[in-house]
Amino acid sequence: MQYQYVVSAHKSSSVVSAASGAFVSPDSRNLLISRGSRLQVMRQQQTASGHLDPVNEYTVNGHLHHMEFLHPADRSTGYLLLVSSKRQFALVAWDEVAQNMVTESTGEFIERTGRPSTRPLVAVDPMTRMFAVNAYQGIVHLFPMGKSDQQQFAVPEDYLVGGLVVPEYLRTTEQQQPTRGRRGKNREHMAKSTDIQGVSALYVDELKIIDMCFVRDAATPQLAILYEDADMMRRVRVYQVTRVRGELQLVAQTSWTATTAAARLVALPKGAVGVLGHAYLAVCHADGKTSTMATGFADVCGVCWVDQEQRARLLVADSSGTLTLVAFGDSVPETSRLGSVPVASCLTYVGDGCVFVGSHCGDSLLIRLHQQLVPLETASLGGALARKTGMRESGSFVETLEAFSNLAPVVDLCVVGQGQGQKAAGSVVACSGLRTTPALRMVRNGVGVAEIAGTELAGVLRVWALAMGGSQMDVDNQTADRRVLVVASMAAHTMVLGWTEEEEDSGDSVEMAELAPCAWVTNEPTLAAAAASDGCYAVQATVSAVLLLDNSGRLVSRWVPASGMKISAASVYGGQIVLAVGATVHYVEMQAATLVCVATSVQPADVSCLDIHAWEPGRQATHVAVGLWAGQSVHLLTLPTLATTSHPLVLPGDGGLPRSILQCTLGGTRYVLVGLGDGRLHHFALTQDGFSVAEHKCVTLGTHPLALTPFVSRGALHVFAASDHSAVLFASATDGRRPARLMYANVDAMDVGCVAALHGSIAFPDALCLVSPGRLWIGRPDPVQNLHVRTHALPAWAEPVRVAFNQSVYGLATVHPIDDASEMPWGASASLHPDKRPVEYGRFSVLDSQSMEVVASLLLDPFEQPQSLCAVSLQGAAGTLDNVFVLGTSVVMPGDDDARSGRLVVFSWDTSGRRLSVVGEFSAAGAVYAVEGFRGMVLATVANRLLLLGWQSRKQPGVHKQVSSHVYIAHDVDNELVILCSQQTQIAALSLAIAGDFIVVGDILASASLYHYQNDISDTDARYRLVPLARDAAGVWTTAIGAVPPPLAHNHRGLLPPIIDDETGPAGERQKLPSYNDAFLPPSCNRYLVSDAYHNIIRLASVQTEHQPADGANIQEHRLVVEGRWHLGDQINVIRPGSLVMDIPDPEFPDCFRPQLVYGTLNGSIGVMASVENGKLGRILDRLQVNMAQMLPTPGLWSYQSWRAYSSDKRDCDSFGFLDGDLIEGFLDLSTEMQQLVVSGGGALLDKERRDEAERLCKLEYWKSFSKVEGEAECRCLAQMAVSDICQREGVSLDFVKRLVESLTRLH
Repeated sequence: MQYQYVVSAHKSSSVVSAASGAFVSPDSRNLLISRGSRLQVMRQQQTASGHLDPVNEYTVNGHLHHMEFLHPADRSTGYLLLVSSKRQFALVAWDEVAQNMVTESTGEFIERTGRPSTRPLVAVDPMTRMFAVNAYQGIVHLFPMGKSDQQQFAVPEDYLVGGLVVPEYLRTTEQQQPTRGRRGKNREHMAKSTDIQGVSALYVDELKIIDMCFVRDAATPQLAILYEDADMMRRVRVYQVTRVRGELQLVAQTSWTATTAAARLVALPKGAVGVLGHAYLAVCHADGKTSTMATGFADVCGVCWVDQEQRARLLVADSSGTLTLVAFGDSVPETSRLGSVPVASCLTYVGDGCVFVGSHCGDSLLIRLHQQLVPLETASLGGALARKTGMRESGSFVETLEAFSNLAPVVDLCVVGQGQGQKAAGSVVACSGLRTTPALRMVRNGVGVAEIAGTELAGVLRVWALAMGGSQMDVDNQTADRRVLVVASMAAHTMVLGWTEEEEDSGDSVEMAELAPCAWVTNEPTLAAAAASDGCYAVQATVSAVLLLDNSGRLVSRWVPASGMKISAASVYGGQIVLAVGATVHYVEMQAATLVCVATSVQPADVSCLDIHAWEPGRQATHVAVGLWAGQSVHLLTLPTLATTSHPLVLPGDGGLPRSILQCTLGGTRYVLVGLGDGRLHHFALTQDGFSVAEHKCVTLGTHPLALTPFVSRGALHVFAASDHSAVLFASATDGRRPARLMYANVDAMDVGCVAALHGSIAFPDALCLVSPGRLWIGRPDPVQNLHVRTHALPAWAEPVRVAFNQSVYGLATVHPIDDASEMPWGASASLHPDKRPVEYGRFSVLDSQSMEVVASLLLDPFEQPQSLCAVSLQGAAGTLDNVFVLGTSVVMPGDDDARSGRLVVFSWDTSGRRLSVVGEFSAAGAVYAVEGFRGMVLATVANRLLLLGWQSRKQPGVHKQVSSHVYIAHDVDNELVILCSQQTQIAALSLAIAGDFIVVGDILASASLYHYQNDISDTDARYRLVPLARDAAGVWTTAIGAVPPPLAHNHRGLLPPIIDDETGPAGERQKLPSYNDAFLPPSCNRYLVSDAYHNIIRLASVQTEHQPADGANIQEHRLVVEGRWHLGDQINVIRPGSLVMDIPDPEFPDCFRPQLVYGTLNGSIGVMASVENGKLGRILDRLQVNMAQMLPTPGLWSYQSWRAYSSDKRDCDSFGFLDGDLIEGFLDLSTEMQQLVVSGGGALLDKERRDEAERLCKLEYWKSFSKVEGEAECRCLAQMAVSDICQREGVSLDFVKRLVESLTRLH
């Protein structure tokens, strides 16, 4: 079975909802943010800066749709109400003793007969007596709150055992909850104590509810509802909540008529209700009177109260990015514009004048409100938005304190750097942002190194940087300047460069020059160099001697091996020097400005490398690590005696020899790192009480020898592993409850031979000196993290819709709105009828790949908008046309609901003349929704047809004219786009993907269709055909589609199905099951991934079958079979082939995990899809996924199986065939004890016999009914349905599982 591994490289960053209050402690100001399925808890600093500090982050089993903070009067801290998109709710609180989030109540509000509303609405009574939810048309669920003996949603005390959730089928009688008859599918379970008494589903006459809120200052709860009636009029009605014979009822009270622009309700003092909308504000009083006024609001996006108790000042954010303050009083409300912010999805007042602006369209902000105008330069991002939108000239009342990056929505992306002559590690350029904050986001894996300075210098083998001078300067120097030396060693000589720094120097005023002749040895190579005694002395170790020099370059002391032999390796740490002469190791110390040999030790073989570093910074080194040319081992020697500490560290493998070695402490753990000559890196984690090995791992970083160098970046120690594919090693963040892990981040700088840290440099703080082929340069590394995001802002309202990369430039298609006739960019705009003026226009631009500046741009025709874009090479009769962009457009005329025409425009980019030319056009009878390059031709979907177009001989004369200085319309004289063949699809073909000669097309309503390209080429003629093979019969609203490459040939054997006896028990059970082998597709099948509008992913496999009809002839048929279903919880907008990491094989799991596809989602997530091309490893990961999902508690305690279950308007079924990378990789964050419990299926905490029998029965029942659940021949996996002991079932250890998961983390 080939599993599909899906993991988020960049998690969802769109803010859905936010709340604030005293959640963690009574005196804290906490901000709680929901980003998809992530819940972040933050604390505001009690300082003038007001910045936010993270407290913790949780993953919930659901997409958080709404959050509300509830603070009952009898509690010092409040609750947090969570509502998910799958109609689940939970009430969570903070446990101050455990310093963790706990679930107090949880449940569902599902109606079998109700019609779901567009979005669930939640309202909370100001006195926390109840909350209401509207998730179905005409139904309001009421949840009263208060202590009760009949706790319907209570969680039993022993629901958690040893920190693990006991699965329902493994609970004892005392642990199980009694089942109560309830309306619909409500479940009652969970939580130690509860404030929720029950739930009532009440019918109301209003079907289309726009918003609702509870009325303030009411003796009994009153619910105000804003709704739209059958006449498209919007009204407000207030219901009083009463209890009749123990049941809650809604009794209609007063009602008001609002305008069609009304969109939001807010509760005002004295029972009044505020109604807000586009340019509209009304106050509905309790006595039935209404006062209205016109405002400058656009569509209202978010509101929050500045003063929660008095409710006199209301902040309003609208769709134009304007933040407005509304002051309510006894008279007419007053409005004041405060400034510009990104278009908000929510507003939350944190405290001390600080407001959190959560956004779906741009970066989220923490802002501070001022009573006086703040200059735009001080207003930071808010000021930049004001300048872009031109809405304020003098200043703003808003100051930006913090900005939180957001990629949402990812409309399109392209993968750069693979197969296009670029770096091997891929980077993603995404079309992101909307409205006032559109942008291109460059997402790059690993660590970037920004070049500061450099010089051409060839032949450098090693480099060291020394900071000379400082507080103990030479008395004769009479200066406080600091001198920085760079020692570059070549094959036969050494060059010493340097510069002088003053306290106020910056990198711009520094000039590097070669050092004047002095005592430094330059006529032979240098083996090691370092500063000693706070920069007063320098130590140089060459092949013949060790020199001690002062900071002016004068020789102070010299040590030469007594035997006169050459020194083969050396390492210097301050005044401690260790060097090797053949197999002899010498330890030399600086004592009173004299070099003295302290000890000598003979090793079993010649020394290849050695290292001397202190385990703790600022202390003396106590050990030396020595690598040998023979024996494949590393020895640790104790200083100053050079005695062997323990058994050598053995390097298992196929003969790799150590070339670089380093001892360091990362994350509180002592490591010995060994770099081999073939690019592999061994790291040994040592115990704290001795020097035995606690953990040993090996990873492949490159193919060239590794050079290890420690450096400090932003106060933390890191290790630079220089090679053809360099990496940075660092310790993961830890909260003290679990050990830090050793992490790897790729470096975005190729072929780095060696590195030196510029410690102590004033001009270049936290910088590195790097050696690349032919160059010596200084660079500053980015903050070490897995992904880096760089933003290139676009003009306001210039929405990016498509992006493509072609060797050296980006092609970008944007859509711009038109507010008035004066903004029309066409010269013929005056001739357009007023009723037929376009409301927006399209533009195609070419951007430089380095500066991201627009170098050429072309305006599209009126009413024409871009729909698709690709970079191709066209093959014509005269040769190949490279550097080509093909843009697909649509033309929607006024009065039309859909496009009746469109174009394919062929752009050619002249790299030498930096000129954009339109070399061809093709008029299409509909919108060109998708376009891809295919074998020197172009595949395009036009309306409901699939076209194959070729670059053929021209039949009509072309057009030639100059549009601007960099744009020409110069149709190719010989060739044009010509239809070679076509094929009709279903309704509207929105996307396509290519796998060899097979083309799969995604339809808006009819799922996917498969076509085969065939051609018959002769000397005189060529016939092209697109043959329809199969289509998915399910009605799926497709949003994106991708082709999965077939598994490698040598992995086919590992994908064969396992023995069924191991999974379901006795062989006699086989007769009750369907044909076991038939339930698995052959590994060589072509597979495709389809995402739909219900946030699901479906994997289809193309199966070829033969059957013999009555006439006796064999007929081959193709079918698209469902091989996997999974609920992602976010809408995928685009799937592209590619990877974010370098393709370096893992020595333990070679070619088992292959990242093949990159996707972007509506909520700003960028993820990787990989195939697990080993059946045993896939089953281990599937078991691990089930154990973690069913046993680890999450906020809300919602069912993971329900969360990932496939769900659409036509069917609901369990997920299968997919592995949740976000869940599985969280295994590494658990403590060792918890990891052991998870892997063992609960271990001794659960009844083993009961667990094994439940596992067998669950799987047996599933397999017996699989054809009924999924449909004939659709279920193609051995689903792991129950908790199991992974070590026992698969014969692996905990260390193996950890190494397996760590290998998966390197996929992104």
